[in-house]
Amino acid sequence: MRVVTREMSISHSEFRRILGRAFSGEFRQARSDRFEFDNEGGRIRIDLAQESSARLGVMTIPVTTVSLEFHDMDPVKAQAFLVRFDRAFQRGGG
Repeated sequence: MRVVTREMSISHSEFRRILGRAFSGEFRQARSDRFEFDNEGGRIRIDLAQESSARLGVMTIPVTTVSLEFHDMDPVKAQAFLVRFDRAFQRGGG
């Protein structure tokens, strides 16, 4: 099993919305804070830690630690999923 952890500036509801849009029909949701994928012979589980917040000057932003567990997956396929996951959650700005 391989575990990857990301601290993301995102709320749970926003995470669910983006994940649903980017991976529509690919995952089965066990709970509101856990998502599971069957992926090419392996399994991926995504867990959301309790939502918190961080202050940046006068702004408060949501923070969620996201844990991705890869079970019985080829490392190349796991990396390809991570690239796709990271792209789905990239935000533009300026």
